[in-house]
Amino acid sequence: MKSIKFIGIGLAGLLVLLMTGCSTQKNTGATRLYHQTKTKYNIQFNGKNAFDEGLQQIATAHEDNYGEMLPLYPVSDHKAAESSKGKMDITIEKCRKCIKLHSIKSKPKPDPKRSKDPKYKAWLKQEEFNKELAGAWVLLGMAEFHQGDFLGSVGTFNYVIRHYDYDPDVVAQCQLWVLWVARAYAEMGWLYEAEDMLSKVQADNLKRKHASLYASTAADIKLKTKQYKEAIPLVKLALPDEKRKGNRARFAYVLGQLYEKDSKPAEAYDAYKKCVQLYPPVLMDFNARIRMALVSPISMHASVWHWCHPTERSRCASSRTWRRTTSTTSNWMWCMAR
Repeated sequence: MKSIKFIGIGLAGLLVLLMTGCSTQKNTGATRLYHQTKTKYNIQFNGKNAFDEGLQQIATAHEDNYGEMLPLYPVSDHKAAESSKGKMDITIEKCRKCIKLHSIKSKPKPDPKRSKDPKYKAWLKQEEFNKELAGAWVLLGMAEFHQGDFLGSVGTFNYVIRHYDYDPDVVAQCQLWVLWVARAYAEMGWLYEAEDMLSKVQADNLKRKHASLYASTAADIKLKTKQYKEAIPLVKLALPDEKRKGNRARFAYVLGQLYEKDSKPAEAYDAYKKCVQLYPPVLMDFNARIRMALVSPISMHASVWHWCHPTERSRCASSRTWRRTTSTTSNWMWCMAR
């Protein structure tokens, strides 16, 4: 019993030591590793899971009108975005908690041996020493965006762009966050500001996995300003590297619609076929198959498809302007006019 008691006291003492030793007021290699690990896995297993569930709620709540041009993202349906508020609030709470508990702003004890190293000197000047915290800020901004708080997300992403300009790894991603600001402006209807932010991104310097976000953001702005022809190459670029399979199917359907508007039925057919191959929701699959039938080479030769009444059977079968395509039960026929 005494040994168990001593073990318990020892564990309690070790816990107290860890808690005091890993305070955010101390900036050592050990404290940075501790808080970075806690931040990374709290975001991944708590905030990120709630965020993904919120995205699914938006997709479920959104209802597409297939008689019109579909939005590139379901979040453009702002009422659907409001349905994710519960899950996005959880993500926001987790991110803010991480920022509050694991932010390390105190300066570390300088190393005299590295005093002339320019990289080390730049590192000492930074404001935040928990490198994983940038991810918490970004997820916070994305959660605000997807619950419809577009102005709030603009403020969050602008904060990250301003306060992480010292970190080369983060600076490389700043252009991505500029894209999120552009998307938020577009959703608020501030299309001039959205295009202005987009122009600040050096698209040629983006990695391939990031080029998809640039292309989809630019395409979204083009669609909102009804520049349909200009949106075609952007949607084509965004489609292959879009991470979410549901979005890829949507991009393919929108591409088909754009090709139809541009009087390119063969390309529209291929785009709708791609949509079907990506296993979209049932209603999108149904409408994609209908559009495939309407833009297919066979149907493009026909101006009218109709059920032929028995009294018109001889006319349809003999006239040069009509031809019988398939026989049906009873005396009715499926005919088309050329």
